[in-house]
Amino acid sequence: MASVKISPARRKKIRTLARTMNKQNIRLIPLTSGIIDFMSVTLTDPELDYLLQLGMRSYPFREAAALSRLPEPEFREFLEGLLQKGFLQCQEKDGVEHYLLFPVVVGWFEFQIFYGMKTQKQQEFARMAEEVLRPVKKFNVPGLRGLINLGGRLAQKSYQRIDPVPSPGRKIAVGQAVPAADSRIYPTKTVSDLIEEYGSKNVIGTAPCICREWRKGANEPCRFNLPYESCMFMGDVAKTVVRCGYGRIISKTEALEKLEELRKKGVIHTVYHEKDDLSLPELAICNCCWDCCGLYGSYNRGIIPLKFKSAYLSEVSDDSSCTGCGKCMKFCPTNAISVVEKKVRLDRRICIGCGQCAYQCPKQIFTLHASDRDVFLPLKKRSAVRLK
Repeated sequence: MASVKISPARRKKIRTLARTMNKQNIRLIPLTSGIIDFMSVTLTDPELDYLLQLGMRSYPFREAAALSRLPEPEFREFLEGLLQKGFLQCQEKDGVEHYLLFPVVVGWFEFQIFYGMKTQKQQEFARMAEEVLRPVKKFNVPGLRGLINLGGRLAQKSYQRIDPVPSPGRKIAVGQAVPAADSRIYPTKTVSDLIEEYGSKNVIGTAPCICREWRKGANEPCRFNLPYESCMFMGDVAKTVVRCGYGRIISKTEALEKLEELRKKGVIHTVYHEKDDLSLPELAICNCCWDCCGLYGSYNRGIIPLKFKSAYLSEVSDDSSCTGCGKCMKFCPTNAISVVEKKVRLDRRICIGCGQCAYQCPKQIFTLHASDRDVFLPLKKRSAVRLK
């Protein structure tokens, strides 16, 4: 797709806005021409000029309205448009709504996909999302790939965390000796804990999987045939998703039932936090597969390396009953499992502790052990990519 025609003055303004949005997160996203073009598609000149005034701070409604110099009814419509397009986010402080720029990712990019779905421009927006990633693919060459992986290993922070999927446990025959379990300390907050916490406040929202809709728009439907609704949002972001008409609020019971349905189909639960800072409150639970997911899918296509905070590590506890069926290998998001001579082999270096192997294995040969760590997944060589 050819580059969007933008005047030099407008492109400069959009790049300035994108830099400011980028600073809303501790993780900085490369501001490629594809991102600038993508922003330009839905952003009007009055919206651009308004957003440039905001800077890094948040504004209560009256201050935000005063900056626009519009009558209140017109400003409300103007404001809703910026929320729907993902340029603004809404946060509630002491019962008062405040507005501020959304980060580029996670925030604006995801809402652009939502916006494309709502305006029936899904395929056009999916193509533009592909354009955002296209320049990144060029870096996957010898030399540069090594530098990218070195930088990823040395990075001090993980920006997302993997929440565990409990192992179903092993069946023990009557009379079989069972060794005493080690005393272990397990994570204090799991996906179920998050559902309990935010569900009790009635601020869990669900919406279509952004990544899956993106891939479908690019004519690459999900290989796992996952349900239409699977993304979960919490707190202020959940309210904004519902306010913009992209999702709905669900109860704790429905959220837990949905998690179980998704877990059976092979999803990985990845938790996102405000500003990509693991010490700040949670924004969303991405329930996605290694095919469609913007993270795992891009990793498996050899586009980006990944780094996660993980609380668990999988282990082959007893392979005597392994039949080499390969089900664990199919569901492993990082390709950490292989089958050699009808026995599984696990590469612990790239195990992210998602627990899908333990959950899916019909012989229950896997065990999850507590292991609080950062896991780095190096950029794959083009010859070793899992997906095209």
